[in-house]
Amino acid sequence: MDIGRIYFDPPNSSPTKARIIPLETHVGNVQQLVETWSHDRAYRVLADCNLEMTRQKLIEAARRHDEAKPVTFKVTADSHKYGYSFAGHRFRVQCADLYTDLLIKRHHDFSVDEIAECQARLHREVGDVYARNFPLDLYTLEMCDQVAAEAESYAMEGKSDERAFMELHSRKREDGSIEVEPFPFGQSPLVLTVNFYEYEIPSDILTGEKPTEKLTIALKAWMPDKAYEQKKKVTLCQP
Repeated sequence: MDIGRIYFDPPNSSPTKARIIPLETHVGNVQQLVETWSHDRAYRVLADCNLEMTRQKLIEAARRHDEAKPVTFKVTADSHKYGYSFAGHRFRVQCADLYTDLLIKRHHDFSVDEIAECQARLHREVGDVYARNFPLDLYTLEMCDQVAAEAESYAMEGKSDERAFMELHSRKREDGSIEVEPFPFGQSPLVLTVNFYEYEIPSDILTGEKPTEKLTIALKAWMPDKAYEQKKKVTLCQP
């Protein structure tokens, strides 16, 4: 199975169940957010930028940004708490279009040095407008990736994702909807669908040697029946 996110229950040394969001669900949510993103709400765009010119490249980056997760996925265990990793996945995607390729390879990094290096290359190889657009499109992709992760955490755990790396605040309202600030999307409320499966972890997998390796192999090989797919809706709204 191509895995997007996992929630172990309980997340200790002996979890009995894993709730799994398929990769296609997470990627679909990110792409939906990118397509709904409003440049006017998000940025004070400079006159020399032309974000519409790179919009389709940004959407393609959203569609492909996690393409290498299946080959980098592994279950981890740290201090008896189970988790997972896709370390290095963003560097394994190969895209013929330079702009899209750089967005994918930098979508977990928003540092001045990295952005300046990418802009210099874009300036040399494809043109000034691409170089000027790049920081804004990268910010869009990273924010949408994180908002999707927040929404999925609310759906699966009823609380925010603590791994936030961009400036983002969220709060659950009494009616169950999620306030997101900033809210740079063109429509409010905005509904995301979170599809997931529940995997019962065989007790023998976590005993003996190399339990994380055995569980990694088992999860990759698991092919759940679509009939057992579950769905939750998450409504995002502006404060």
